[in-house]
Amino acid sequence: MKVLLRLLRISLLLRIIPPTLGLISFAVNAQTVIGLMIAIAVLPALLVLLLSFWLERRGRINPATVRALLFLALLSHTVEFVTSSSTLLIAASRSVLPPEMMIRIRADNGFANLGPTFLLSLVPTVLGAWLDGRRRAFHWAGSAIFLGIMGLAILVGLDNILNLNVFTWRGQLPNAAAYMIVMVVVCFFVGSLADEQREQHMQLEQANVRLAEQAYVRELLAGSQERMRLSRDLHDTVAHTLAALSVQLNAVGAVMAGDQPDAKRELNKARTLVKEGLNSTRHAISDLRANQVADFGLNGALQKLTEAFTERTAVPVNTQLQGEPDQLSPEVANTIYRIAQEALNNIERHAQASQVQLRLALRNGQGNHIALSVADNGVGFAQAVLEDERFGLKGMRERADLIGAHLRVDSALGKGTTVTLQI
Repeated sequence: MKVLLRLLRISLLLRIIPPTLGLISFAVNAQTVIGLMIAIAVLPALLVLLLSFWLERRGRINPATVRALLFLALLSHTVEFVTSSSTLLIAASRSVLPPEMMIRIRADNGFANLGPTFLLSLVPTVLGAWLDGRRRAFHWAGSAIFLGIMGLAILVGLDNILNLNVFTWRGQLPNAAAYMIVMVVVCFFVGSLADEQREQHMQLEQANVRLAEQAYVRELLAGSQERMRLSRDLHDTVAHTLAALSVQLNAVGAVMAGDQPDAKRELNKARTLVKEGLNSTRHAISDLRANQVADFGLNGALQKLTEAFTERTAVPVNTQLQGEPDQLSPEVANTIYRIAQEALNNIERHAQASQVQLRLALRNGQGNHIALSVADNGVGFAQAVLEDERFGLKGMRERADLIGAHLRVDSALGKGTTVTLQI
């Protein structure tokens, strides 16, 4: 729209500036009639130009207003030609024009201004054809031709009334017909080119969408392969090491001689830590291997996530899932799941909470507004911790940024923590 508006303004300025300079010249030479004619000719284009700036300042530039401005510009060119030529005819009938000008007008059959007028009228017509395409190109050409014929009819009628024989149909029809043919052909080709460009642009956008989808699929496959590799490495290294360490600790307890309460107490602590580490490792391996969202859907995956959390920690989770997130893309659904998972992991490790609430709300079930909140009544943490991005907060923010979501964390010492994700 801005390009069309800029081109329209250039055509209006081309119509305004030369006559304005001529107006100054004729005013200096005291040729009042010709100066009046030029002033009348400049006025319509000037009004359309000022209107375009006013509409842009009010923020009303859209296809409908641009069409209206183009039509007004086309109409202004016709009005300019009719008013300036009518002024010449009236001046000629009253013998106030210089004799050499009358001779030139009669020699040109009154068409001295038709060429520039046609070219200037062609600009808004072609811009309209470009805006609306081939389907309405003939509409714009027809409008220009209709206005041109009406203008010529007014001038011929006025010429007959004044009995000057300057404008005659016989002298004007050949030139007018040539201009009309050029108008139709140019509008048709411009409209066809505009349609072809829009079609190519649409195909390019569709290709970009397909390319983005393929890139996302490849990213998912690469991520899945990497998770499988990490799960195998964890299983073959950390899990085996912790399992062997657990067996070794049991063996140490079995062969420990005598009554050594301090040593046994520390040994039991070590056994507990190893057991917890082994369970956590197995849990991480399970998470890496499985794609819960793909298998159970987002609601089902979140439900299983909270159930597993309660089973591990004995902390109840009030789960509220509103709406069916079937319209969500896999990327958004997986991000929501991972952020909820990280929030629950932080609660398990640090919050010392006795109650947790997880809520997912989708407006109208269409995914056009999504809100996820995970809240606990634990110990919370200070503002400095939020600023340092601890407890996995940085990872959650990075995940939210990837899908254009907003992540907010509210916490205070002794007042719990609430993680909110909004899309």
